Order: sequence, then C-alpha cells, then structure tokens
Amino acid sequence: ISLFIALSMITEGADGVTLKELTNLLGCDISALRSSIKNTVLNNDYDNEFGRLRIANSLWLHKSMDFEENYVNTLSNDYNADIFHSTFDEETKKNILKWMNSNTFDFLNVKENDFDLSEIVLFLINSIYFENKWSIEYKKNNTTTNVFHKYDGDEDAKFMHHEVYGDYYMGEHFSLACDYFKNNNKITYILPDDGYNVEDILKDEEFKEYLSKSPINESCQSIPIHNIKGSLEEDAKRNGFIRASYAMDKIRK
Repeated sequence: ISLFIALSMITEGADGVTLKELTNLLGCDISALRSSIKNTVLNNDYDNEFGRLRIANSLWLHKSMDFEENYVNTLSNDYNADIFHSTFDEETKKNILKWMNSNTFDFLNVKENDFDLSEIVLFLINSIYFENKWSIEYKKNNTTTNVFHKYDGDEDAKFMHHEVYGDYYMGEHFSLACDYFKNNNKITYILPDDGYNVEDILKDEEFKEYLSKSPINESCQSIPIHNIKGSLEEDAKRNGFIRASYAMDKIRK
C-alpha cells in the first residue's frame, strides 16, 4: 500500500509516456487513483484503546527550484500531504527525520545515515503505521515451531495459532482466509497451492475475479501466523527504504 501511494503521488506529476507507464503499472487512471488514495488516507486514521493507524504523506521541495503549482496543490488537497520548502541542508535532514519518526511513532527509529539528500531537489515520503489488537487474541500456549518459507530459504520459526469464524475461499490454485482486528480492520492471507508461486497467483484469472467480486464463504478456520515484528525491524534496517525513480515530464517547470 505504501509503495502504491508513493507511486500514485509520482504519477500526479507525470505526463506522456511516463504517465501511461505508471497508470498501466498501478492499474487505473489518474482520476481513479486520486479518488482512491484520498478516500484511503481520510478514512484510515485512528488512535484509541485498541490500536493506531496513521497514513502520512509529505512533499519536500528545494527552494531554488520552481515546481508546478497544480501538482503541489493536488498532493496537498487530495493526498493530504504536508508540503515543505527547504534548502535541503542538514537542518532539512533533521526535519525529515523528525517527520518520519513522528509519523511512525519511532518504530523504525530512522537515523541520519539512512538516507542522503545530496543532489536531490524533490523528496516524496509516504509512511504507514499500523498497530491493532486482534478481535480474537492469540494465546501464548498455542505457539508451535514449524518451517517458515522465506524467499532466500527455509528456517524454523515460532507460529501463533487460533481459530476464527470468518471469510474463506478455496480456488483452483490458491486458498484464502481472513482474520480480524479491532477497529473494524481485517487481514487477508493468500496461500498458493504446491507448485505455484505468488507471481502465478497474481496472473491467475480466478484470483483476478476474486479481487473484483470477492466471492467468499464463511467458515471456522485455524490460522497460524509467524511473529514478524522482529523480522520487519531487521529488514528495514538491512534493506533501508524502497526508492522508486521515474523520469517525470511536468513536475518541474
């Protein structure tokens, strides 16, 4: 979702071939993107006894450059982006760090050496922070050790288990199950069958049909989940931030 929103903000400043490539990549035209992101940002923000959800965007612009006013206004009005004009000096870097860590409640604990502002005139940031309680909590004594399949090999890992009555769908090449949080949130797990991978399922016509119509059934299911908090923190520090670069035709005058 974070990468989708960031690329959508880039798409707002694109034109010509670049615009066509980005809208093809994201799967919808610019007006649909704008409406979808605005609705997502405005309707997914809470901080209560059950959890926190914050989706934040910001646009940092170098004072020495002129930028299309319509582009800046669109990000401010439709993406709820904070707009900053700066000289991209050390003070700017400190302000960016403060913005990042504040909007992620210091989860990633971003440091100054995690990114570089040299030779940059525009900096787009999206962050999503999600923390919530399960509707049906996982019990510690229902934790087991099993094989966790990673992209770079298998390893033993601890899995939490619980049973939940909810949405379930079994396709020809994949199965799908939902689990639920407080604050009316849910997560959908998609498991390819043996012999199929994620790319196969993304191209699967039945899966595409599911995404458009959501033909699901309700059932009682036992759901295992790997405790990934430590893995997320480790991956964030090891891999840094996702950076996407596209040549934009109309952002800068």
